[in-house]
Amino acid sequence: MPSVQFIRVGLPALQRAKVIASDDLLVSDLDGLEIGRLLRGDICRVYPGEPARFSSVDVLSEPPGREALAGLEPFTRRLYLREPGGRDLYHGEGGVVLEIRKWRLELGGVRFHGPITIEGLPVGRGFPWEFQENATFLGETEIIPWIRGLLRPINIVEIEDYIASVVGSEIGGSAPFEAQKAQAVAARSTLFATYGSHHILGPFGICSEDHCQVYRGRGSETPESRRASDETKGLVLVYEGDVVDARFSKCCGGITEEFRGAWEDADVPYLISRADGDYQFPIETEDDAINFIENPPPANCSGSRNFRWEVRYSRQRLSEVVLARSGQDIGAILEITPLARGKSGRITRLALRGERGEMILSPELEIRRVLSETYLNSSCFHVLKEESGFVIRGAGWGHGVGMCQEGAVKMAEDGKDFRDILGFYYPGAEVARI
Repeated sequence: MPSVQFIRVGLPALQRAKVIASDDLLVSDLDGLEIGRLLRGDICRVYPGEPARFSSVDVLSEPPGREALAGLEPFTRRLYLREPGGRDLYHGEGGVVLEIRKWRLELGGVRFHGPITIEGLPVGRGFPWEFQENATFLGETEIIPWIRGLLRPINIVEIEDYIASVVGSEIGGSAPFEAQKAQAVAARSTLFATYGSHHILGPFGICSEDHCQVYRGRGSETPESRRASDETKGLVLVYEGDVVDARFSKCCGGITEEFRGAWEDADVPYLISRADGDYQFPIETEDDAINFIENPPPANCSGSRNFRWEVRYSRQRLSEVVLARSGQDIGAILEITPLARGKSGRITRLALRGERGEMILSPELEIRRVLSETYLNSSCFHVLKEESGFVIRGAGWGHGVGMCQEGAVKMAEDGKDFRDILGFYYPGAEVARI
């Protein structure tokens, strides 16, 4: 976990950046050499110069195989990753072009020593809710050259400023206060448990997107999300002495999923599948899953607009979507068959049969990606075949592991405090101060 007050958050990569000074601030290169100063409201622009240098390496299976070093000091790490395939290792170099007043400078990277606004920053890329916003970030921000000739902003921010924004970004500043406090503890736990692991090859420890947890800077912070951060400062979830990787999703749909249902085949005792309420609804067969979707239980999250949903495709349109998203041409889709489901009813392995072949999709996120122009809300669905196409009827939004945010909102509305909520969704974990 971070041992310092500040963390480095990777913001979305950009083709170019328009930066507006939110206060008077110093502009320097990455070594701290002063370039100039901006007054509040001043505008400068950053463009790609020479791309950063990356190299591709084969991933090692287990120690003590051939060693590989990745990244730049002080971010260099020795890798023994388990997933098959290759990885792009960041080596730096390259440059950016900075336009500031009458000057146009090319340098290795630029650092803004104070709060800035980045115009048109993407949020939720690839998801149905994708949009752009002018996002303001506290602390300091670097902009460095990145892969494929892009720019990468990196926000250097205090931990509690980060948490206040994540609460507002993830569960929303209008959620009941105890739900926001639960979100603050879960977000802080995830930060400390995963910092430096999800982005081990880059010059930052966590990203600002759904891949890690959503962080939109000062704009998503509210007085209530700030108070939730302040009142839980230093509190995390621990299990057997270790900080918990407190996964969460928008709406479980009635049953939360266990860790292995969304990621690797491993037991994580505090990320188990459980009913989102006082009932039992085991899903052991395909008929059980259909019954669960069509006759939902009285879940905490049942009031969510994402609790149950439906998508319709003509046969031709679905075939076009599958081809565009997968790159595989199996012809017109004839059958969609679940092969395996997790305990929440989410499909973890799916077969598509077309006129010219068959395709197997796994895991749940890939299923959601290929069957939608963006992403399906979840992989907990069943398919009705009609003469003209297919109807996909589903439950929940997201992977369903850990805390159900919509369920947490209802528990808070019913008078439960943040410790009750966390104890419900992360059984066996305890709230502790670090």
